[in-house]
Amino acid sequence: MGYDGAVNRVETLLFLLFATFSVALFGVYHFMIFAVNKRVPRASRIPHVRLSRGGLWASHGFEWKMVTREYKRLYPSSFVNYFTVACLASITATAIAFVALRVWEYTNGRLP
Repeated sequence: MGYDGAVNRVETLLFLLFATFSVALFGVYHFMIFAVNKRVPRASRIPHVRLSRGGLWASHGFEWKMVTREYKRLYPSSFVNYFTVACLASITATAIAFVALRVWEYTNGRLP
């Protein structure tokens, strides 16, 4: 009775949760960019994808903060920013749960 490589139901559920919250976060992030770009001058619009010297993701953290700040300024009573934080927390919790499951499986002899 060794490891057969099959994915169990808990792993499948964790993957589906992770994928669902990731897609939701991606969609909401781009919705925020559309909403901000609709209300700012053309010269100060935020690009959806920025190819910089450091690569595709080099300035992503800075852009996320800029999008969040501008969205809060333009739409102060919107729940969308809180939804993005909830999605990020859910993604993090799901990833931690998956790692904890793997550690538990390894320590209990279910993984080689």
